Amino acid sequence: MGKAIGKQGSNVKRIENMMKKKIRLVEFNDNIVQFVQNLIYPIKAREIKEENAVVNIYCDDVKSKGMLIGRDRHNIKFINDVVKRHFEIEEVRAA
Repeated sequence: MGKAIGKQGSNVKRIENMMKKKIRLVEFNDNIVQFVQNLIYPIKAREIKEENAVVNIYCDDVKSKGMLIGRDRHNIKFINDVVKRHFEIEEVRAA
């Protein structure tokens, strides 16, 4: 991860300037629960469960759930797209 980020984030900043988009690095894990935890990192989830090709993320308080979902469901859609890209699931839900 350190080499991807670069010294003081230099590699990430350089790529962001070249692509004119925000870059977010997430550690991949074969375990879907751990991968989702890495993906939502600053937000603390009480529990993450995978049941019948649906991943449920349970939060303790309303503020965490709001940050997880995001305005106009932007954050949860992003999480859903990334998880679907790497795993065979139907949906990611904030419960």
